[in-house]
Amino acid sequence: MPVTFIPATPQAIEALTDDSLIGSLSASDLVALLALVLTLVVQIWLFNKQRVAEVRRRTTEDARSVALAEAQDTNARISRTLDVHREYNSAEMAGIRTEARRFVQDNRTIDWVGEANLERFSCENSDAQALFSLMRFFHRVNVLRTLERLDTPLLSQLIGPELAWWQGLAFDPMAGRTHSRTMPDIMQLTTALSLISNAADWQSRIQLGAHEREKVSVTSEGPTGLEDLSRSSPLS
Repeated sequence: MPVTFIPATPQAIEALTDDSLIGSLSASDLVALLALVLTLVVQIWLFNKQRVAEVRRRTTEDARSVALAEAQDTNARISRTLDVHREYNSAEMAGIRTEARRFVQDNRTIDWVGEANLERFSCENSDAQALFSLMRFFHRVNVLRTLERLDTPLLSQLIGPELAWWQGLAFDPMAGRTHSRTMPDIMQLTTALSLISNAADWQSRIQLGAHEREKVSVTSEGPTGLEDLSRSSPLS
């Protein structure tokens, strides 16, 4: 009697449970049926094994992709932070910092909170625009920081001491300027960096800046109260 192979369909498997069908099968039919069942079980096992292997492969690839993306993002944040530090120490910014310091020292009696028009105190020796340029620089830094585009611990090490010095020199007296667009970001930046810096060192830098505010500014025709006009702070 020839062997009849039954397709492995749900209907065929359901039919296999029919007692009348099983009772009518010969020995060879039972062997073929058993072989079919074993084949089906092996196929299911192989399918599940391949599926698990594929899931593991994809998980591994995803993990590698995530790790690579994180490493690239970390490197990008470090690079941008170094760019910020280079900009702060550029020749152009050094001139801005020097003039901003002069402006604060020349106008120590200004109502830094209530005075809306600081430009009217500009003179040949110093210009309020230099101070505004410096404020916009720190404003940009904080925007990049809040967008997580910078490495904050590295930023704290590179410009944290400088920021604390400027905080004592100019930013603390100006902290209450509610009409300033940049001051809220500057104060947010000082808070964020001070929290991950040495508290005593940060306070000492603030005191140095406050002490510097009381010094007499130097002009080409005036007294020489400062040793080095090429630097806007002793921390550069």
